[in-house]
Amino acid sequence: SVPEARIRLSSPLYKQPNMKVEMYADSVPGDGVRYTWDFGDGGDGDVWNDNTQYRGTQLHEYKTFGTYKVVLDVTTKHCPASDTAVVTILPAAPTRTVGPNKYERCAPQNFELVEGVRFADSVRWDIYYAVDSTKLEAQLSVPDGENGEYLFTKPGRYLLKEYAFGPGADHEVYMRTDTLIIYPRPTVEFSIHPDTVRLPNVPLFTKNESTLGVEFKWDFGDGKPSDEFEPVHYYTEPGTYYVTLQVWADKKTGGHCNAVGKEIPVRVEAEGLMKFPTAFRPDPSGPCGGIETKFENFVFLPYPRRGVKEGTYLLEIFNRYGEKIYESTDPNIGWDGYYRGELCKQDVYVFKCRCTFENGKLFKQIGNVTLLR
Repeated sequence: SVPEARIRLSSPLYKQPNMKVEMYADSVPGDGVRYTWDFGDGGDGDVWNDNTQYRGTQLHEYKTFGTYKVVLDVTTKHCPASDTAVVTILPAAPTRTVGPNKYERCAPQNFELVEGVRFADSVRWDIYYAVDSTKLEAQLSVPDGENGEYLFTKPGRYLLKEYAFGPGADHEVYMRTDTLIIYPRPTVEFSIHPDTVRLPNVPLFTKNESTLGVEFKWDFGDGKPSDEFEPVHYYTEPGTYYVTLQVWADKKTGGHCNAVGKEIPVRVEAEGLMKFPTAFRPDPSGPCGGIETKFENFVFLPYPRRGVKEGTYLLEIFNRYGEKIYESTDPNIGWDGYYRGELCKQDVYVFKCRCTFENGKLFKQIGNVTLLR
């Protein structure tokens, strides 16, 4: 016998977001009946391979709105039959999925405008500056499925109004109004002095010229921070350190915004030190003016010598009769073993040295040095 195909729909008309369509087929008596469905949306249809599944309801969910032609092919061992039906899904008007929000940020802020809308082709953001009066600051059109971005540089209160456009509405549809408060970010300005300090008790001074700050954190690079406005800092180890300052605004009026200043280097030199040798052997080829160039112990001078305050150094050499035969006011220039152009004889000589280190400590030493020939 010739089979008869017939599609039955629970309804031919639907509207987003209800896009699940119920349909079923009339029964065809006999064995070997095959039902093949095409739902008209380009996807794979269903196939029933026996005569018992027709009793079940066919449920198909469409992805979007539109008009779809449903085709049912019924075949037996000898003959085919077919039926069609039309399903229409109307577009829904744009609807929001996110409610109004209130945000607080620090200037400058590249702020993300979250869409939160369904069934729209695009959205528009109207940005109002609402400190003294409601003033339109900017408008942004954004495609559906994307979030907008806007750079806020001016502190104040903003209203972010969203409107949506879509095939389910013949005009723009208001979605929501977000509130954004942009707080001013503090500025960080500071200086330090001196840029070189000497251990153990030469302090580092700070000058804070930051604005809008109520909380401060100084990082001196040695693991010993400070939250004072203008701290005085003492280092304990030599090296090069970098000083930074982080500033926070008031929590209530400034949103607790913070800013970090640039790094400023400071050199910490070891404690002043002066050590003299007990003997030296002058260069027999002639005087060198007290400057050690060959590093062969031709010159009597302190080593190491560091941290000497300029203008405070004095080295004097005396022979065994108490006659002063040499004097230097430069720690880098010593006695080359000559007196009035002649090489002194091998003997034990007395030296006196005094100076002031950069940290204010006074150095004095009287000792003997042996001149070898």
